Amino acid sequence: MPAQHAPVAAPLPPRKKMEDAVTQHVLLLDLDGVLVDTRPVMQEAWRAVQQRHGIDLPFERYEQHLGRPFNDIMERLELADADRIHQTYVEASKAVSPLARSFEGMEEVLHAFAAAGWRLGRVLGSG
Repeated sequence: MPAQHAPVAAPLPPRKKMEDAVTQHVLLLDLDGVLVDTRPVMQEAWRAVQQRHGIDLPFERYEQHLGRPFNDIMERLELADADRIHQTYVEASKAVSPLARSFEGMEEVLHAFAAAGWRLGRVLGSG
């Protein structure tokens, strides 16, 4: 009776050396405050919140917490009814959205990165 042989596995492909690896540069950017100056929109939206909800906190107090989720900001500012305030803020932001402007020179900067072979992307916030 002939001897049984174990199946032979296919050879592994050669491992790439580090110098053979392709480097890809990626630049990820946020929209608000990075690609686009949305501060005037936020100021006007906060003014609407102040008027509609009788809030006396200046925009600068709200602004110092930007980057956090809206409900977290409301908690830190000790403001109740965050959902209604957020609804007012969103509605007002949409109404004054034409106030948003690209930062001067941003288009040229993005073109320079793209021309240098960088992949560009925009990250989405959670707020």
